[in-house]
Amino acid sequence: MISADNITVIAAVNNRQVSESNLFRSPLLSADGVQFITAKGFGAASQAYNYGTAKATGEILIFAHQDVYIPAGWHRQLLAAVAVLDRKDPSWAVLGVVGVDGLGAVKGCSWSTGLGREVGTSVQQSEPAVSLDELILVVKKSSGLHFDDKLQGWHLYGTDIVQEALLLGMGAYIIHAPVIHNSLPVVRLNGDFGQCYSYLCGKWANSLPIQTCCTRMTRFGWPLLKRRIAQMLRTTDRSIHKRLADPTTKARELGYE
Repeated sequence: MISADNITVIAAVNNRQVSESNLFRSPLLSADGVQFITAKGFGAASQAYNYGTAKATGEILIFAHQDVYIPAGWHRQLLAAVAVLDRKDPSWAVLGVVGVDGLGAVKGCSWSTGLGREVGTSVQQSEPAVSLDELILVVKKSSGLHFDDKLQGWHLYGTDIVQEALLLGMGAYIIHAPVIHNSLPVVRLNGDFGQCYSYLCGKWANSLPIQTCCTRMTRFGWPLLKRRIAQMLRTTDRSIHKRLADPTTKARELGYE
């Protein structure tokens, strides 16, 4: 039976103010037996998270964005889902709270400040995933899964690790365990997103198309190009959805804790 003593939380931190206002407020980090590892100074999520994995003592590895608030009691939802999956699919390897199912639908539920709404559709039980949102990922350490060090940047590693799990015959699932993603609006999918997208389209060429939470990965990348054009034509005011001063209030309002 997995308990809090078997949990390690890993976060890549580069903004102390954001992390202290969000992730560091999460009650889980101060729970007895929970190990917390911060990875600083890394140029890619894969490098930061593999660093954390190497130092982790827990069986359940939780990789969380620094702007995520994990509500009180959240780990009990996680451990309940793990207990069910240990019976249903002992070979499960990775879980997420928001992801894409085999039909391309976004499932799971969490609050996104950047979008100003809850995202996804609540699931009653764990559902198989083809992609997971990176806001929070859960990996079973004994699965041996690692993030791809060749994937530079900070995008789409949730999709990549799900595809790695599926290739190895291990399960990937979306669970009901909502959190607060106290993010800013995404104005453009530019910069290293395109590099991550291109790399993974090449890596998973035989598995394309793959639907992710924000776009579709295809051989020629038309969905990303279309989205970029649409974003260029649309004016997005980042001040519309400012970060919440206190994410705990929103968590209580939504019944997350």
